[in-house]
Amino acid sequence: MSGRGPAYDGAGNVFLSVGNGCALGSNPLTCGPEGFSESVLNVTNLDFFVPSTPPISTLDYNDLDLDAGGVLLIPPNAPPAVSSYLVAGGKTGVLMVLKTIGLTGQSGNPYQQLQATGVTAECPNSLPVYDQTPLGRDGNTGACDEYHHPAYWSKGSGGYLYIWGQTDILRAYSFNTAGSEKFETTPVATYTPATLPGNGGILAVSADGTANAILWAVTANANLGQGALSAFRLWKADAPVLTKLWDSSAGGTTFFSVQRFTSPVVSNGKVYVPTPSTDENGKTQIMVYGLCSDVSGGCQPVPTHQYLFK
Repeated sequence: MSGRGPAYDGAGNVFLSVGNGCALGSNPLTCGPEGFSESVLNVTNLDFFVPSTPPISTLDYNDLDLDAGGVLLIPPNAPPAVSSYLVAGGKTGVLMVLKTIGLTGQSGNPYQQLQATGVTAECPNSLPVYDQTPLGRDGNTGACDEYHHPAYWSKGSGGYLYIWGQTDILRAYSFNTAGSEKFETTPVATYTPATLPGNGGILAVSADGTANAILWAVTANANLGQGALSAFRLWKADAPVLTKLWDSSAGGTTFFSVQRFTSPVVSNGKVYVPTPSTDENGKTQIMVYGLCSDVSGGCQPVPTHQYLFK
């Protein structure tokens, strides 16, 4: 699940998603699917969902892991009620919305399914089959704009899901928990950077309830390369927006290297970013970004602290 943890609904149910059950390019007639490959699981009662388009054998063959985006529970409209829906998806860029109860009964027919990233029309259709060259050979997933680590913000009677696929723009989709209880298929807000990040964005939301919401994104253009932390305003003049407020690469300088699936953590007014960057003594670093009021001279791209580990 690209480093994302399982999802827990507060009522004893734990959900996760699973990727390949067969090796890339394996003959599906002799290999699989194995166990619960390419599925969404409620591990508490072993209830599970499997897709049919594309079928499991095709996902396995092309290394199009269903679990790349992890599992995200949509918060209920009136907490402490238990979440009724979850979001799952991954390397095909297809977002699947499932009811948390009765996963098996939704197999092949999810509650909702939509293309959440762009330039992927070729991915769910006419995929290679055995023994054609699979998409996933040498790490190439062709036209599939996979996504990892989406984020969700509850707002009023609904909420917004944020997804940043690889080599794609940042997109926001609205969800109405009081009406249709489905996502709008057209993004309500987008952000297009000057350079599309090769690995997309790993996202997290911080907010004071329904106010002062900020989307944090860690982006990089390589599996292990220069990374940046960015902040986006999510609401302005009674409408959803994706307005860039700040990023750590301001001035043309990045201050950390980033590994794929590096997740920002927000706590007590600070954002923590683990990195494989090292100082002159070979110690790896966790970057800590703080409020402007904590930094001499106002907002700067330099982190307030660099915690070092060896």
